Amino acid sequence: MRFFRETVTILFLFIGSFALVGCGDGETSYSLDDLQTVLDQNNTLNASDDDSEGGSLGGSSSVFKIDSNIDTSPNVFVDVTKPVISIPVKNSSSNVLIYTLSGADKDFFMIDENGSLYFKKVPYYSPAEDANGDNIYDVTVLVADGADIASVALNVSISENPEYVLPSIATSAVAYNENNTTAIKIQASSGTATPIHYYLEAAGFDENLFDIDELNGQLTFKNTPDFENPADNDANNIYKVVIRVTDETGYANSMTKEVTIEVKWLNDGVSLAAAITRVGTTNTYSFDAKNEVRLDRSSWGKKYKYDIGFSSTTELDGDTVSYSISGKDGTDGIFSLNDNVLNIDFSQPSSNKKYYFTITAIDSFGNYSSYNLVINAD
Repeated sequence: MRFFRETVTILFLFIGSFALVGCGDGETSYSLDDLQTVLDQNNTLNASDDDSEGGSLGGSSSVFKIDSNIDTSPNVFVDVTKPVISIPVKNSSSNVLIYTLSGADKDFFMIDENGSLYFKKVPYYSPAEDANGDNIYDVTVLVADGADIASVALNVSISENPEYVLPSIATSAVAYNENNTTAIKIQASSGTATPIHYYLEAAGFDENLFDIDELNGQLTFKNTPDFENPADNDANNIYKVVIRVTDETGYANSMTKEVTIEVKWLNDGVSLAAAITRVGTTNTYSFDAKNEVRLDRSSWGKKYKYDIGFSSTTELDGDTVSYSISGKDGTDGIFSLNDNVLNIDFSQPSSNKKYYFTITAIDSFGNYSSYNLVINAD
């Protein structure tokens, strides 16, 4: 009875150390050497037992081995509900069989108490997920009965599941001109025959500044980007987002990729506004919707001067702006420009009642804006 009691105790110790199925998160993995160490400890305990009834725990009288006819290179179409292979063990003893896994790809598998090996999930065929990246999953099954250990190395190759292939995203970096509202097309493709959907991931970058069309992948700025006033997190005009694409299969295959949008500087040009204000004179005039300045009739033929300032002239990049006057009556001596102020000098009477000319503002890049003006002295 002492042998039976200690044998049971040893088996419980053995089972407590090695009775695991699968090697996933939270589970412990053991090597062949680990199993042999425990068996050696069990054999040492058993050798000190005077009661030899029932045979030795470490004896070699029993037949214990894995069937040599096993297919060690199975090719499977993965179905997590069906075993990849069942490990046939020849065992003449009645000891409990304990299974564990090792090998580079063990974390993809689990094994039950009957020696049936399963994939935990359907692995992607492209890109391959196994350690070697060749779609051949290397796993070793270790089995022990409390006295002996046997192992078999398996090379499980998988067939492509047409419904379980990752989509791909081609877009990675985009150059984008400032002051632009054009949508950016995210180039992506489905790995299956089903359409894909586009999403912005909450990655902590600049995704809050963008919208994306779920169906066509058009990425747009919520507000028009301005190079002179960057709004990205790093304030360097390089905007980062993480795009996720997901297909419509039952597996909802997904892929994510970081995409950068670099906003480029453009010369914004010059704007000569329509607003005109009088500066530096008490003489009266009016400005109407036809771009006509109507002078006080009493000024005609008198030596009065009118100064009309273009107060809303704006150069959008802060460049230096120069002004010129041209047109039918722009060079007859009555009109001249002092920076952005139009000087009108009626020192010499003229028979003209209306004067037509053009004011042009031009910046250092050659961008210009013109404003046609009519002076009505009638």
